[in-house]
Amino acid sequence: MTTKPRITPVDRLIIRNGAGSIKDQTAVDEACRSGVATGITVGAGTVPYTRGNLPAKSEGTFFIHQTALWAMNSLGLPNPGIDVWEERFPHMIDAAHGHGKLLGFNLSGSSPQEYGEGARRAARCRVDYVQLNLSCKNQWGTAGNKPVAAEHPDLVVAILQEVERQVHFGSSVEIEAKVAPNDDPQLVADLCEVFAASGIVKRVIVANARGGRRRVRDDGTDALAFTAGDDPTVIHIGAESGRALTHLTPKLVEMYYDRLPPSIGVIALGGIFDGNDAYESIKCGAAGFECTTAYFQYGQAILNAVVGTLPDEYIQAQAA
Repeated sequence: MTTKPRITPVDRLIIRNGAGSIKDQTAVDEACRSGVATGITVGAGTVPYTRGNLPAKSEGTFFIHQTALWAMNSLGLPNPGIDVWEERFPHMIDAAHGHGKLLGFNLSGSSPQEYGEGARRAARCRVDYVQLNLSCKNQWGTAGNKPVAAEHPDLVVAILQEVERQVHFGSSVEIEAKVAPNDDPQLVADLCEVFAASGIVKRVIVANARGGRRRVRDDGTDALAFTAGDDPTVIHIGAESGRALTHLTPKLVEMYYDRLPPSIGVIALGGIFDGNDAYESIKCGAAGFECTTAYFQYGQAILNAVVGTLPDEYIQAQAA
């Protein structure tokens, strides 16, 4: 297994928005304006219609600190379901391909069968990649947070087997896996073994927002306040992202890069706001990066800004 990070050349970087920031045609059209984006990730989506969590008061389900740039969210994957996504995909794909970009679908499921069905139906619509969201901690059940697949390697095995069973891999769709920001060495090693053995995972997205957190605003009020399902209980716990993850992301990238075979790429996600942030992960083996919190804050222009501020040592090394 390779242990020395490989630095991907600038002109081969994968550059995208993160899942959750683009959900409709208008947002896809806006993303097409980016001069550097190589892909557009839509979703997150599910097979059934999902209402998501409901704001309980002004704090709601999403908050970005305007100066510290940490964010909290517990949206609960609101989306129209795969029937509607199937109607949207053709127009989204046409727009993306017309601007030289790939179109991917971030998919979350409550069972291996849902992951398989969602991946199959998205692949049938000819999306370029399906990103299996194995790490969402913002869906709630009667016993609290629903299980996070990426914390249970056996469950990930079942999901990947079902995706392989339902998707015809004679198609050009690529499968990606999005993991949780858990730096437990044994868990990372187990997941990497699962991804390598699957034979279908092309890339691993490292990582999602960090769940199970509670933060307050400058005035002391909770950043989040929402209800889940039909339970009127107000919840203040959600997932932490943005600058809260900037220093963790390169460490996670290196952990996965060192344990995955060369055939599986690693994409950095978490707290990337400028070129230095991106380069810290590129040095650790990332083949590209995604921006979610920064994309919410600044729109598609953030991707150009990140590329435009990549450090001179990186740019010069590629030109040499």
